[in-house]
Parts: sequence; C-alpha cells; structure tokens
Amino acid sequence: MSQPENSSTVVYRHENNFSFKKKGVKHTLKENIIDGSKGLSFRFLKKEGEKKFYRLSVREEEKGKYTVTEKKDDKDETIKEGVSEADVKKMVKANKDLKFVHDYMTKERGSYGKLKGGARKRKSKRSSKRKSKRKSRRSSKRKSKRKSRRSSKRKSKRKSMKGGARKRKSKRSSKRKSKRKSKRASRRKSKRKSKRASRRKSKRKSMKGGARKRKSKRKSKRASRRKSKRKSRRSSKRKSKRKSRRSRKRKSMKGGARKRKSKRSSKRKSKRASRRKSKRKSKRASRRKSKRKSKRKSMKGGARKRKSKRSSKRKSKRKSKRASRRKSKRKSKRASKRKSKRKSMKGGARKRKSKRSSKRKSKRKSKRKSKRASKRKSKRASKRKSKRKSKRASKRKSKRRSRK
Repeated sequence: MSQPENSSTVVYRHENNFSFKKKGVKHTLKENIIDGSKGLSFRFLKKEGEKKFYRLSVREEEKGKYTVTEKKDDKDETIKEGVSEADVKKMVKANKDLKFVHDYMTKERGSYGKLKGGARKRKSKRSSKRKSKRKSRRSSKRKSKRKSRRSSKRKSKRKSMKGGARKRKSKRSSKRKSKRKSKRASRRKSKRKSKRASRRKSKRKSMKGGARKRKSKRKSKRASRRKSKRKSRRSSKRKSKRKSRRSRKRKSMKGGARKRKSKRSSKRKSKRASRRKSKRKSKRASRRKSKRKSKRKSMKGGARKRKSKRSSKRKSKRKSKRASRRKSKRKSKRASKRKSKRKSMKGGARKRKSKRSSKRKSKRKSKRKSKRASKRKSKRASKRKSKRKSKRASKRKSKRRSRK
C-alpha cells in the first residue's frame, strides 16, 4: 500500500509484500519506498525457491547522489557510491520489476508534502486580489469626480448655446458615449478571454492522458453549440430588423403602392418556400438513390429484376399523382382568380363576362363531343378492317384445303 504521511520527515511511504506457490515452488516479492526530508530510499526483493534470488536497495545520501547495493543469486554483494539520479532512473527503467519506483520518480515525486507552499500561494493570491480591488475603487472614485466636473461644464455650455447648435452637440455626445461603451465592452471581453485562456493552460498542464482528451472533446462540443447559438441570434436579429423596416415603409406608403408591396412580398415568400421544398426533395431523392444503389449491389439475379419492376411501377404511380395534383391546383387557382375578378366587376361588365364564359364552355363541350365521336368512328373503322382481314384469311385457308 502506498500512502503520503504528514510527519515532519517522511512525506511518502509505499509497501507491497506478497508470496505464492507455483508448481510447488515458493515465490516472494517485497517492494518498499520511503521519501522525505532526509531523501529517497527504496528496496526490492525477488525470490523463487532456493535457486533464484535478487535484492536491490538504494539510498539517497546527498541531494542527487545515491548509494546502490545489489545482490544476485550466489554472487557477492556489490556496492556503488555517488551514483547520479539520471543513472538510477535508467537502471530502474531497464528492469520491469522496478516499474513502481520509476512511476514514482517520474510522475508522483514532488506532488506530496507541499501543503505549506500551497497555502502561501493562496494567501498571496488573496492579497493580490485585495490590492487590485483597492486600485479599482480609487480609479472609479477619480473617474466619478472627473465625470461630475465634465457634466457641470457641459451643462453650463448648453445653457449658453441655442437652437440647432444644441441639437448637434447632443448628437455628437450621444455618438461618443456609444463608442466608449462599445470600447469598454470589447476590453472587458478581451480581459475575460485572456483570463480563461490562462486558466485553461494551467489546467491542461496539470492534466494527463485520457483526461486531457475528454476535456478537448467537451471544449469542441461547447464551441459548436456557441457557434450555432450565435448564428441563430444573428438570424433572429436580422429578421427583426427587416420586419421593423418593412413596417415603417408600409406606414409611410399609401394606397396602391402598399398593395403592390404586399403582392411582391407574398411572391418572394412563396418562391422561398418552393426553393426550400425543392432542396429538401433533392436531398431526400439523393439519400434514397444511395440506399437503392447499395441494396442493388447486395442483391442478385431475379431479386434485382423484381425490384426494378416494382420501382418502375411506383415511379409511374407517383408521376400520375403529381400530374393530377398539378391539374387540381391550376383549376383551383383559375377559379379563385375568376371569383376575385367577378367581385371587382360591376353591372353590365359582369353580365358580358358571364356570356363569354358560357360561350366558351359550350364551344369546349362541342369540341370534346366531336373528338369523342371521331375517336369512336376511328375505332369502329379499325374493327371493321380487322374483321374483313380475318374473313379473307379464313376464306383463303378454306380454298387451299379444298384444292388439296
């Protein structure tokens, strides 16, 4: 078990001992790390029965200087003094059994036993915040004094000014105020962004591996959401601005001009709606085509032929439905136009219009009747010809048989 300690000397302690039997042979492993103000020391022991034996103990005598004692099997114990920290890390990295030491030296060492330093940092942060608050208060007081002086001067000037000069002065002052507000807002935004960026960088440095990846994924998602929100806000603002402009124009317009404007706007809306519909239809059609192609590639032989027959039948049905819908729409449009015209017409003009429409209807009926009659005649004539041909052919066959 590894645990940090709050005592004055030891900061970190790690102990892990276990033993087991494998094929009748006893295996023992012992791990130990102690780190504190006196330095780092670690031990490792590995024993397999009575034949294999390995023991290593390292102790930090001075800062960055270690003594290493090593014993392997029946050989004599070797002692090395004044070994550097880099050499110790290389030795630990080369041996897989000493991974626990390598992880501590490279990743964890230095993160324990720094409570006092952290408290000091927090205290320094608080003091810096207080100082910044005092400075901001002083600056705000000075600004308020300057503003009061300027406002008093402006009031005295305005009293002395007359008519158009006063109006021009007020316009200039309003423009300056708006510019100042926009500049302040931009400065605040830039400051906030810089602060956030510095915080994120410090967090990223402290983060490791998968946590950093998850953080980047969340960030990308938030950025995409913000972009979509901004786009929607901009579009809504544009729409509101357009509506306000149109409403102003309509109020200023009179009579026929207003009617013509409303007609144009309705036409534009209908065009936009039709474009959107056509885009959606084209997208759906492209998706369906891609799906059908993938299905056809997977299908074989007769199944593909049956599929093509069904698709051709569906297409023909859709075409007929579309044609019928278009016809019905055209008829409804014509009828609505005629009704609107009749309502606008008065007296004799309406009667003349009704007479013309009745004449046209009668002409159309007569044309349809004549077409139907001509079709019936052509059908009867074709039937008679086919009957005559069949009779002649039967007579010839009977004559040939009688001759034989």
